[in-house]
Amino acid sequence: MVPIVFERELWGLLIAQHCRAPRHWEDSEVDLLKQIANQAGIAIQHSQLLAQAQQQAQQQLLLNQLIRNIRDSLDRSTVLQQAADSLRIALNASRCCISLCNPEDAFFTVEYSSNALGILDIRGRSVPIAGNPHTQKVINSDAVVAVDDVNQSDLMQGKGREAAHQLEIGAIIATAVRTEQQFIGVISVHRTNPHRWADRELSLLKQVADQLAVAINQATLYDRLQNLNEQLEQKVKQRTAQVSQALKYEATVNRITDKVRESLDEEQILQVALQELTSVLDLLYCDTAAYDNEAKVAQLSHEYSSLDASFSQAVGQTVLMEDFPDRFKQIYNREPFQFCELKPSFNRPHASILSLPIADNQEVLGDIWAFRTSDRSFTDQEVRIAQQVANQCAIAIRQARLYKAAQARVEELDRLHLMKDDFLSTVSHELRSPVANIKLSLDILQVALDKMKQASDAKEHDRMEKKVQKYLEV
Repeated sequence: MVPIVFERELWGLLIAQHCRAPRHWEDSEVDLLKQIANQAGIAIQHSQLLAQAQQQAQQQLLLNQLIRNIRDSLDRSTVLQQAADSLRIALNASRCCISLCNPEDAFFTVEYSSNALGILDIRGRSVPIAGNPHTQKVINSDAVVAVDDVNQSDLMQGKGREAAHQLEIGAIIATAVRTEQQFIGVISVHRTNPHRWADRELSLLKQVADQLAVAINQATLYDRLQNLNEQLEQKVKQRTAQVSQALKYEATVNRITDKVRESLDEEQILQVALQELTSVLDLLYCDTAAYDNEAKVAQLSHEYSSLDASFSQAVGQTVLMEDFPDRFKQIYNREPFQFCELKPSFNRPHASILSLPIADNQEVLGDIWAFRTSDRSFTDQEVRIAQQVANQCAIAIRQARLYKAAQARVEELDRLHLMKDDFLSTVSHELRSPVANIKLSLDILQVALDKMKQASDAKEHDRMEKKVQKYLEV
């Protein structure tokens, strides 16, 4: 019997037996057995070194493959699942699980799982953190936590052991995954039966965890970059849409302004404005009221409704301002505002209403009310556009009224001029008639005087003198 020693430890015994009869072993035979035992020890050492080299090569291959996966893909789910598959195969384990969680969570959920044939897939299962000493130690430690037998370990008590039995775990190694010293998850390797974990297995798990931390960090940064790019792209789209909408609204305002200024008819101005606002802002109904600022009365003067709107006609209806002081106060302050009527006026349906003042630098001329369905409000941009249209209406109305007043003044001047011409014509006629009579009388008088000078007798002279006296009386 010769001991086989490996690394100064008894590895086994080399026994030579002679069973037929007793035998005295010669020293040469003993020496031969010793040499064989030494060679066996050396062979065992070589085989162990070869196995270790193969395992290290396999581990390095796994790490290299994991690094390539990390470089080839920035998809976190793909990298983590490939890591779980590779690690399970390298350690010849029953299962490998990866879970991402926070230390403050009451439990973590298994997100990625690689299972050997016939092993329960626990993907989606929850593992308690609170009341589980094993998981808490994994979270709080930088080293790999190994349990060779879940039934014998003090770490596997309470909820931990109960969860291990439910998940068919006999032995487990686990370590935390950290990025920048911050805990982000757990990676664990399971066997269904008790198993004494070797240092190389612990080392491999730790190296894989470190590489996963790098992969997760890169994937997280990539996701953030993608999110930032998406947000930037979304902002660009929103900004482009806003600019496009602003240009559209500006073109609309210009078009409405041109149409409003084409006419000096107040009726046509307001009707065009209501029609364009209804079209541009997608309104159900739109109306305008003229203000009598002395009587404090608003009278609905114009209205326009879309084809599918069910608004009853309200033109001609009047509203006393004192009945709605809050509304008219804001209008007189030249402030547009939105509201909904609890009791709609003039049998109108419930709607979201935008009220706009029609005012210039002199006074408030009236208002415009724009109606939408009650579930839609007006944006700030829409309010600004509508108010610009109302302001253009105020300018156009003021111009129309000034033009109307000027026309009335011109007509009055024309009437006065005609009256003056009639007067002068009449006076001229009246003045011309007496002058003609006087001239005729003077001519006759001159003839009479000439005859009077030529008269030879006194009687004829007296007769002519009376005739002259008569003409002089005329």
